[in-house]
Amino acid sequence: MRDAPLRLLASPRLSTKETLMTTEPTIPVRTPGGNNGMIIGMLVVGLLVLGSGLAGAGFLAWQYFTQRPDTIPRLLAADTHVFAAVTPSLADLPQILRLRQAFPDDADPGAADEPLTNQLAEELGVNFEQDIAPWLGSEIAWAINNVNFDDLPNLDSIDRPDVDLQSEMILIFTSRDNNQAQAFLDKQRQHREGQGQQFAMSEVDGVRIYARQGGAAEALDAFALVRDYVIFAGSADTISAIVQRDPNGDATLEANANFQKVRDTLPAERLGYMVIANAPLLAAFDEGSADLPPTLARQRTDQRPIVAAMHGMGFAISAHADGLAFDAIASMERGRLSENSLALLTPFEYPIQAERVGRISADALAFSSFTIPPSFKDTVLQGIRDQPGGEQQLEEFEREMGFNLEDDLLSWFYGESHLALVPGSGAAAGVPLAGYFALKPEQLTLAENGMRNILQSLEIVGGLAGGFSFEDREAGGATWRAVEVMPEFYVGQTFSSEEFMLAVGEEAMGAAANPSQPISQNGSYQAATRQIPNPIGAMFYVNMPQTVDKFIEFDMADAEIRERLQPIRAIAASASPGFNEAGVARAQVFVVIAAE
Repeated sequence: MRDAPLRLLASPRLSTKETLMTTEPTIPVRTPGGNNGMIIGMLVVGLLVLGSGLAGAGFLAWQYFTQRPDTIPRLLAADTHVFAAVTPSLADLPQILRLRQAFPDDADPGAADEPLTNQLAEELGVNFEQDIAPWLGSEIAWAINNVNFDDLPNLDSIDRPDVDLQSEMILIFTSRDNNQAQAFLDKQRQHREGQGQQFAMSEVDGVRIYARQGGAAEALDAFALVRDYVIFAGSADTISAIVQRDPNGDATLEANANFQKVRDTLPAERLGYMVIANAPLLAAFDEGSADLPPTLARQRTDQRPIVAAMHGMGFAISAHADGLAFDAIASMERGRLSENSLALLTPFEYPIQAERVGRISADALAFSSFTIPPSFKDTVLQGIRDQPGGEQQLEEFEREMGFNLEDDLLSWFYGESHLALVPGSGAAAGVPLAGYFALKPEQLTLAENGMRNILQSLEIVGGLAGGFSFEDREAGGATWRAVEVMPEFYVGQTFSSEEFMLAVGEEAMGAAANPSQPISQNGSYQAATRQIPNPIGAMFYVNMPQTVDKFIEFDMADAEIRERLQPIRAIAASASPGFNEAGVARAQVFVVIAAE
């Protein structure tokens, strides 16, 4: 029966069902680490060997795979909460070869994952290359139904995941050789029986489903070969439902319109992806809304329709010639939102100019670019007034400092902004780094007048407190109003190129007002920004070699860190300006990797 042809279009009807015990039943005992760890260990090893296989592992015939398959969603229920799949193709070969060259010490999955390989042998009695690789196909997927985010695996200890909803977890591998796949399932079952576990067998539409009996429930107790798929699940009922579900019907995850919208928005060149449905997102939002202070509770109530309108969230990993991209998207039905809900999205919909970001100094170790929305003033003032005695505290602050917070600062403090960290020479003062903040105000005259009032007030207050005073210093072709906060270490403010600038350290003053070279001319920056969303709503960038060198220089890291991270030239995180007209918001982390 195990060799009977099991086609994808097998009848969904239940034909027979019988339950019997396999031979040699013994007292059930739980093996060390449990069934959770060994199956997830197999998953991790599988993923790594799949990637290694793309680069030429002899036991995986990747030369036959010229397209990116994605068939497993046709097996699962339409209301699946979390779905993750790895779907590499031959097109990924050049990029994976580059990754292997960049990290040669990590290129051998057998050496890197010996503990997991040993776990497979100890708990399943199988060897990956001999018992799994001969049948392992081009897809691996993991799914959870009725998920509570608190019940997801503890990623800090992936071989001991903490999952309470065991019956809802599903792990699926495509099979290229069903005879070999069935032999693997039989071998691991017989090994586990030898360790004292018992299994019941039920038959549904010609498919034999085995489920462990007795003992504490595990996340992946049941298993079967269904058509051309090796499936592990928490219960026989879960696998039985897969057997009976019509893969071409409208009750599958593949047929779910929300799933399609999220998945199809992810990069087509993805190596793997994950989709989280709306239901667990909304449940997590509601759980986080409990027992909040009145102000926050009102905000959450206003925000809930936005979460309810979401199709879901998606995540993907892709390999490129310059490195790895980690993408995230959120998709929603904008037509379901009221005017009030749409207004809540407005503060996040301001783009930043890529050209302006590119003018940041190439000396920057790291920088962040973002937009402060015009609503910032109201948000700050409302937050102060919502605090007990907040209005009175604001009045006392303004009286003591001698300037008006709203008129002199908040009224103009919005627009495109940068926050940059640059190397500093203030080590003698205990400050090895310098940095600056730059903002392009829409009301420049208002900003200049406001800062003049603020600096005059600070100088008066500082003078009364003990000789605090500003002086003019030249840096980067601009005149800065600066104060020496420590010997030869200055904090200064200026307006240059119609931008408000505040800098800590003279190196930062020069870099802000007149960078020696713009970062747009840096090759790593060019590579990091080649794939980012367009338009950009926010961006964070790290120059890895310079940052690591600075950490080592000041004994904040050792030289081994430099060697391990040497191939990583930059990391760029970016996000789109809120949701576009199609209801999609995007974010990406791009890791620039140089193969040497």
